[in-house]
Amino acid sequence: MHKRWALVMAMGILCTGVPGLSAQAQVGAAITLGSAPPPLRVERVPPPRRGYVWSPGYWAWNGRHYIWVAGYWVHVRHHQYYAPGHWVEGPGGWQFVPPAWASGEGPP
Repeated sequence: MHKRWALVMAMGILCTGVPGLSAQAQVGAAITLGSAPPPLRVERVPPPRRGYVWSPGYWAWNGRHYIWVAGYWVHVRHHQYYAPGHWVEGPGGWQFVPPAWASGEGPP
C-alpha cells in the first residue's frame, strides 16, 4: 500500500509539469525525501511571450528517482503571481513545493 501511495503522489507532482494542468493540479500530501535533488539544469529561456510567464524546469520525483521536468509557458492570471515548483530542505528531508498561483502582484 505504501508503494502505491508513493506512486500516486509522484504522479500528482509530475502532472504539475504539464502545461495546462499546472494551475489545477493539487497534491494533498507532501513527499519528503532524504536525498537532495540534483543541481538544476541550465535552460535556455525563450524570449518573452505576451500574456505568459515562464515556469523554469525542476526535478520531480517519480517514486524511484529524480526526473527532469523542462520549463514551459504558463498563461498569466491577472492580479495573481506565479510561484514555480521547487524543493526546500526541512528538518525531515527535502520536500517539493508544486507550482502554484497566489493572489497579489508578487511574492511577499
